[in-house]
Amino acid sequence: MGSSWSAVNTGLTNLYVDALAIDSTTLYAGTGGSGVFAMTNADTCLGTGTSRIRGRITRAGGRRGVPGIPLTLDGPGECTNLVTTGARGFFVFSTLGNGDYTLTPSQAGCTFSPPSQDVMLAGQNARVHFVATCP
Repeated sequence: MGSSWSAVNTGLTNLYVDALAIDSTTLYAGTGGSGVFAMTNADTCLGTGTSRIRGRITRAGGRRGVPGIPLTLDGPGECTNLVTTGARGFFVFSTLGNGDYTLTPSQAGCTFSPPSQDVMLAGQNARVHFVATCP
């Protein structure tokens, strides 16, 4: 699996690093102010196979897509990825391997039906649809 780094502590700026420590999943940087900045190695689900999950988020009561909605994909081996719906509400997670995945949309002030969806990939592609109720 590929990896990406995600910040554990955010909002830190102009850091002077006094020390570095790395273990198998985390990079720790000791800062001049006696603080510690940590980044965890988050495995990505992308690039693990040839399947894809695609779909759309539409508004309740209509067929109009909802742009700018973040969706989280959680999959095998605790992998995770994030995409945002495009201008017409479509999204896609490509190059996925076989296994069980959960897709969860989230946007402040919105509710989704269903709140999340489980998908099992076994060499095939999958489609999912969410309905959003947003102000």
